[in-house]
Parts: sequence; C-alpha cells; structure tokens
Amino acid sequence: MGKEKINLELLTSDVDDSKRVGEFIQSNLMKNLPGLNLTVKSIPLKSRLANTTNHNYDFVFGTWRPSYEDPLDFLTVGGLFNLQPDYHNDNFWHQIDMAKTTYATNPKKRLQALINAENQLIKKDAFAAPLYQAGVSYLLNKKVTGFQLSPYGNVAYYWNVKIK
Repeated sequence: MGKEKINLELLTSDVDDSKRVGEFIQSNLMKNLPGLNLTVKSIPLKSRLANTTNHNYDFVFGTWRPSYEDPLDFLTVGGLFNLQPDYHNDNFWHQIDMAKTTYATNPKKRLQALINAENQLIKKDAFAAPLYQAGVSYLLNKKVTGFQLSPYGNVAYYWNVKIK
C-alpha cells in the first residue's frame, strides 16, 4: 500500500462478547501488522446496525443468527449488511442464482454452487471473514420433558417444559 502507518477503526456493538472479540481482533492485528493502529469503537447495537447500513465504518464485527436452515441464508444474508448493493462479483451472484434455480432440485450440484460462491466471497475476494460459530451446551435431567431448541440450536423454547 506504500504506507508505513495506517489508522483504522473496528466497529462493534457494546455487548460484552462483541467488545471482547473486538479487543482480541485489535490485539492480534496490531501484533501481526506493524504500523497498524486499530481503534475499537463499541456502541449500542441499534447504533452499530445503523452505522453498518450507512457505511460508517472502516470494518465491522457483528453477530448473526439464521432465519432458516440453509447455507443460502448464510451466504446471502449472514449478517453481511450491504452485500447486495456493495458486493459486485458476477461469479458469486451467478453461483447463488444457479443454487436457487437450475440446481434447486439437484442437491450435489446445488451444494457445489454454494461452495463455489462461498470460496469466491471469502477466500478469493475476502469480502467477509467468518471468525467463529457460537454454541451452547445443555444438560437436561431425564425428568424434564418438552424442552425444545430451534432448528439452529441457538434458541431454547421453554413453553412446553414439564417435570415428571
């Protein structure tokens, strides 16, 4: 880039987990990229979402939960604000279109189109960088019935819970 020093800002929400991830990213990037000064700006989630939508960031860390159980949701929504208007890669959008239409009834070809799209988005163009996938563990007593998790495993439903 021809620069010896650069100042950037990482935008996060002010939720504890997001702030800690932001600090981790800051520490690691500044350690591994001499000359980088990275400031973490943690603001309320509603403000972070507005700033993201309005392109008010150098780069942003956000979390996201899927709306439906399919890789297509991760690739086309996936917390990737501004993907549709900002990411201009014909190969990516062609692969997404093929997965939605031509290969919709051919699982092997559909999966390969989605893998191709992911490789384009993340590996080749680095438009997004998935950092981790959160998880939760539950210990459930045999006397408890009716406990349910969402299909994605990240939301617990207690309304039908009974104890034998």
